[in-house]
Amino acid sequence: MQHKKRRRGCQKASTKPFFPNFQNFFIMKKLIFLSLSILIISFLGSCKKDPVTLPTVINGQVLEQGSNKPIEGVKVVLMEGTYGGLGSGTYNYYPVDTILTDKDGKYSYQNPTVKSSKDYVLWFYKDQYFEITDTQDEVNVETNKTINPVTKMFPFAWLSIRVINDKPFDAGDKLEVGGEWTTGQYDRFQGANVNTIFIKKIKGGKKTDIVWWIIKNNIIKSLSDSIYVKPLDTTYYQIKY
Repeated sequence: MQHKKRRRGCQKASTKPFFPNFQNFFIMKKLIFLSLSILIISFLGSCKKDPVTLPTVINGQVLEQGSNKPIEGVKVVLMEGTYGGLGSGTYNYYPVDTILTDKDGKYSYQNPTVKSSKDYVLWFYKDQYFEITDTQDEVNVETNKTINPVTKMFPFAWLSIRVINDKPFDAGDKLEVGGEWTTGQYDRFQGANVNTIFIKKIKGGKKTDIVWWIIKNNIIKSLSDSIYVKPLDTTYYQIKY
């Protein structure tokens, strides 16, 4: 039998390139790098600590003016101020919290609810004492800080003054008396038979000034005196003219 030789055909060479598409390769590389960068930034951001906000702490004490004795039971009110409006230059205050002083006159606010954008002050109230609610004596509270204010309150006192015209000239005799209690007109007395008493509530535990003017026979005479006024008590004084 005759064998036929089969001619092996030639295979067609492949047109597919041996190396990958470099353009797609670089795009993938950029995407991977960008993804890794985002992950690293996110991780570092999550590890970053928040800024430390210091607490607001108020450790105060209230003393009696003059004697420096601690005052127990003073009502200390934390007030929040709201600006009254453009051009007003004023604040409207509202109570936020209240606390009482202990037997040593001490009080403490540990991190009260305050806002850095608001204005805060402390006002003080106590029976038989002049309250502190004005900008001159109130305590300003600085947020995110520790303050240790010492506040002094004036006790009530009463000044009883007796005026006597013991050397009258005529019915036109006049006397005017003034002091720290005077907000407008002085206390006035007229006549030849003046013999009276008037009482004023003033700040005690300190000296107070008394001034008076005498008008007799069209002659004006001015006098003054300074006396100590006992706290929570009545001090007596007499003017003869």
